[in-house]
Amino acid sequence: MNVRKYIISFLILLSMFIISPAESAEGRTEIRITGSSSAVDISDILSRKSGTLSESDIKKICADITGRYHDRGYTAFYIEKAVMNSDGTADIIFKEAVVSEIKVSGMGEREGDAAESIFTKGELFNEFILKENISLTRKRFNLKRLNVTVKRGGDGNIVLSAVTAENIHELDTAVYGSPVYGVRPALAYRLRTGGILAGVSGESSFNQTDRSYSRGAVFFNSDNEPGNSYFSFSADVFDKKDSYDNSDDLIYRHKSLSPKAGYTWVSGAAAMGLFLAGTFDKLDDYPRENGGASFYGMQIKLSYNDSPYKIRYDDITTGEAGFSSGWNNIEERFSSRLTADYMINFSLFTGIFISLNGHIFYTTDDERFSHVYVFDNLIPCRTDDYTSASWRNISGIDLNYEVFKRTLYFAPVFKWGIYGTGSTFDPHENVSAAGAKLFYTSGKIRLEALYLYDTGDSFKKGILMFSAAAVY
Repeated sequence: MNVRKYIISFLILLSMFIISPAESAEGRTEIRITGSSSAVDISDILSRKSGTLSESDIKKICADITGRYHDRGYTAFYIEKAVMNSDGTADIIFKEAVVSEIKVSGMGEREGDAAESIFTKGELFNEFILKENISLTRKRFNLKRLNVTVKRGGDGNIVLSAVTAENIHELDTAVYGSPVYGVRPALAYRLRTGGILAGVSGESSFNQTDRSYSRGAVFFNSDNEPGNSYFSFSADVFDKKDSYDNSDDLIYRHKSLSPKAGYTWVSGAAAMGLFLAGTFDKLDDYPRENGGASFYGMQIKLSYNDSPYKIRYDDITTGEAGFSSGWNNIEERFSSRLTADYMINFSLFTGIFISLNGHIFYTTDDERFSHVYVFDNLIPCRTDDYTSASWRNISGIDLNYEVFKRTLYFAPVFKWGIYGTGSTFDPHENVSAAGAKLFYTSGKIRLEALYLYDTGDSFKKGILMFSAAAVY
């Protein structure tokens, strides 16, 4: 990159000395431009001079034009020639270099897709766009290394050469806080090799309280290339201790195995999966039931995630909805379940953006072990409240302020929720919460601190939550 900077500096100086002087005439001077695509507005530079132009004026104009282009990121631009004509006019010939060729090595069949992601062939070379595209390409294709060299071809246009190294092994570490289970460390390992993606994951609260949570999972995808559809198989194992009602009077143990197999169609940031799924449960100290198959049937999953295609966090949209339908042997009836999560970020002003987020859960199952805690880590605003529900709907809005560019953010947080009580006379209740969060994100690392309290209660009775995650 240093060599290229010297070359660019040389071109600026060169453009100031390749002017062909000629006798100028009186009157307003016309400056004709050849080879301009109007990518950069230079009308103010060209129109500021009237009357006779000297050779030094033309040199100054050429230097200003070159500087303007380079400031906008078009650092391969230079002026081939500037001519002062005998009739008092001037001709300036531009060289707006385009990217004529993109070479990628180290990615096999994906090299063509990576080349398109790095830059669009035939477009004007722009250093700023290239840097953003390199970050996006590394993220999208999960590359350990992506080095791009910029060279000028014999025709004056730009040739990009990229050398890559893919991430075969990937390790995720995280620590999550939960008002129900306490601190939950988590670990996940992914292997990308031979065109497949496989991995294992696990997390546990290690019995910090009367209620506990442990989970393990394995998964296999038949294709690991972004944008490709794939077959998949996964199995989740849970071991939990939960309260039967909102008290410590009855704590039951719930073990479950949930295998799933199916196919996912992918189109850009959107995906749709269709699966055969089932859940097998073992219950200890649970009233009336000992376990069995609580669900087996079909599951459809819709998702959207454009984060691999975006650099800025304030421009990300993610969403996922899953619907399951089948037979519940324990309750001996038809069963269905719906879950959905979403986050939509959009910018208001420079450094300020809004995040709309939410969660939906619904099940037709009557048994407690199929329900969820209302005040878990999605709306942690009440201490020692273990209310459970067969359905809930949580919506939130965060007003984010960018403290440090693209890394550190502060946000006032507001959440609203409604959930089922199971009562005939009062079938649902509402809750609202407010607070603030501070979070740091840098692609591979995310840290967050959140304080949230129930607006119907004292501010001091809120809950402070921490979470941290990193990818290696």
